[in-house]
Amino acid sequence: MTTKKEMERLHQRLSALEEEVAALRAQQQSTPPRTHGLAEAAKVLGKTPYWLRNACRTGVINEQHFTRVGQTLRFTDDHIRKIIADFEGRPYSEARAPLAA
Repeated sequence: MTTKKEMERLHQRLSALEEEVAALRAQQQSTPPRTHGLAEAAKVLGKTPYWLRNACRTGVINEQHFTRVGQTLRFTDDHIRKIIADFEGRPYSEARAPLAA
């Protein structure tokens, strides 16, 4: 069974942890997300910077997947995850392979 002293210590520790979490959340909200340039994002995606720039320019990759700073394309980690998720393709298994004509 937990004694009154132990409960007080646990309560103090919980209060300290809650304060730390609140401070970390405030810091996280005030820090802008890290962005990647065209070359770095293209490398992560396994594409060339030319392909990525052209895909953004023509709308293959829409504006939900990148941001602009002036005319420079920038990509956050979330943008890159969205691109991967939206363009992910799974190979056909032999059981699902299309029939030959």
